[in-house]
Amino acid sequence: MSTFHDPPYVQPSEVSSEGQLINPAGVMIDLTQLLAERFEFRPVFYESSDQQYGAADKSGNWSGLIHDLLTGVSFKQFYC
Repeated sequence: MSTFHDPPYVQPSEVSSEGQLINPAGVMIDLTQLLAERFEFRPVFYESSDQQYGAADKSGNWSGLIHDLLTGVSFKQFYC
């Protein structure tokens, strides 16, 4: 799941060299963890490649969370 630093919703403490958030915290992280327990899945959080929501440029290429989703960096968009 891709996201980016946006207190109080997402507050990563560290980012690995692969972009994975280590011990993230925040309201949305807590909510996702509750859903993970209930529906038995294990979320892995990644930092967005450019810390943006996403926008298309004139040639139709996307940035931000949308880019991560379309290119397979993130199989789920995670943000609120």
